[in-house]
Amino acid sequence: MFSLTLILILLLTGSYLILRKLAQIALSQRPKRIEVVTGGLLSWVFVLSSAGLAVWILFLLYTLITFGALGNIFSLLFIGLSAAFALYLKEVLDAATVWDYARTTLFFHPYASQPISFKEELDKKNIRDIYEETSHKPFPVVRKEKPLLTDEEVARLRQEVLALKERPKQSARVKEELVQLSMGSPVDVSDQWKIYTFENAKHDLYERMSRITIDPSTRTMRFRIDIQDATEHALQDSIFLFHLKQDLYQLLQVLNTDPWLKPYTGFCEWIAATCYGIESDSFGLLQHYPFLDITIDRKELLRREGVFFNPADLHKISLLNFNGGKPLQQ
Repeated sequence: MFSLTLILILLLTGSYLILRKLAQIALSQRPKRIEVVTGGLLSWVFVLSSAGLAVWILFLLYTLITFGALGNIFSLLFIGLSAAFALYLKEVLDAATVWDYARTTLFFHPYASQPISFKEELDKKNIRDIYEETSHKPFPVVRKEKPLLTDEEVARLRQEVLALKERPKQSARVKEELVQLSMGSPVDVSDQWKIYTFENAKHDLYERMSRITIDPSTRTMRFRIDIQDATEHALQDSIFLFHLKQDLYQLLQVLNTDPWLKPYTGFCEWIAATCYGIESDSFGLLQHYPFLDITIDRKELLRREGVFFNPADLHKISLLNFNGGKPLQQ
């Protein structure tokens, strides 16, 4: 009696646990053919062992009451303790999912559940209600007979979306700016620069550049850079200064070959930058102060393009005013 009870419980528990695992796999990915067959076989084991255990419990109760078979009490206690452990360990919480999976795979059909997100459905309902209240029109519904997009249409739409993010080859005002430069007037390209480098930065310092002007009289492109963590204390650190010079040199090389700036190269032979640091004043407010001014000939950058250069020697190829990390005299 007890051995048959143990066999039924082991079959029921084992099939339940395996079916639960298969159901979790089926929810995350498309089940394979071997998983469908295995799930179907285990579903039959689960259903038959469940039915057999129910019939066996009724038989044990019947023989206990009718014939006084006291030995059945041990089997009934074992079944009760097993059920109590399952409830205590919260193993039965997934019983609905397992049963739904077993009912689908019982005839060897692939299981593909579509769980409902109540928050998402509630948001959809709120959107429909707001639309109907404000427009006094029924919410538009996409007709099912609407044809699906072809592969060519999908590729064209994807190309149009990606084209919006691509950086144009030049400024939208390049013709106007070139006319001003040819007349000897300086041009500020900061606005166009910020717009077209927002998602297409070629260097980390691009986003910290501002006040970018091109002066044809001095043939210089000058801009400002805000250096993060450049306090007076940090500027006394040789390691910090080395990395700063390295970033500056890399930025100058990238700017010198940036296709976006190519139309202006005929009006600037020099690139100049003023680096600003951040320091708190006596009131705790952040103050920007210039601590480094660098001017370099574009020929020096072209000569070293693609060649290793030690950033520590940046002062040898440029006009560098550092002032020991103290604010520059403007």
